[in-house]
Amino acid sequence: MNKVYVNQSALRIQMDTLQDVSDAGTVQIKYIKPDGTTGTWAASKISDENTKIYYDLTGTELDQAGIWILYAYATFSDLRSAPGEPYRMRVYAEGS
Repeated sequence: MNKVYVNQSALRIQMDTLQDVSDAGTVQIKYIKPDGTTGTWAASKISDENTKIYYDLTGTELDQAGIWILYAYATFSDLRSAPGEPYRMRVYAEGS
């Protein structure tokens, strides 16, 4: 599959932060939906690759067709935080 669809659950969102996040207390993937609503998904670190994080969709997160903006966000143990570069992902209505 080359397209991402509304309510798709067989999908892992993976991002390379280009920064070592192994000592980050929390890592998240923040998003802006096509209607402007914002939110976050609690991400996990890929243990053998210190710069990569991921979130496995459950099937209800991508609830709107259109352009989603996603970016990584890390908070470190000393309370420093770092947002990543935004990534634009098109989500299609099923059947389109």
